[in-house]
Amino acid sequence: MTALMYEKTESFWFRAAARACTWSLDGVKGNHKLMKKDAALDPLDVDPGRYKVLFENDRVRVLEFRDQPGEKVGMHGHPDRLIYSFGPWKRRFWYPDGRSEVVEGKAGEVKWSSALEHAGENVGTTETHNLFIEFKR
Repeated sequence: MTALMYEKTESFWFRAAARACTWSLDGVKGNHKLMKKDAALDPLDVDPGRYKVLFENDRVRVLEFRDQPGEKVGMHGHPDRLIYSFGPWKRRFWYPDGRSEVVEGKAGEVKWSSALEHAGENVGTTETHNLFIEFKR
């Protein structure tokens, strides 16, 4: 069982796993692919009400994500993934190293995101509605 702690970063409280996320890499320099991650940081475990699995096999997992303005999602991790935006969105992300940034997306946009850990808050005026295609290997 993972012990949980609470941290405060820029007036945002988020739940973070007390141990670091462990990643297994394929060992190819410059082409590290996520193979396995700590289940404690799986977004489905951290916030199952906002994520829905639409498809999963041994190579990919497709998640639908939705939240409303002002809603927050605790610290979690993602492998390499594509993000498709159904509508415009604006979010503040916090990272384990203490950095934060505001990121925006547009309807119909597709973005690449390398493996990462973050917490987030919908700081926009619209629902965030995204499709994540997570690559397992």
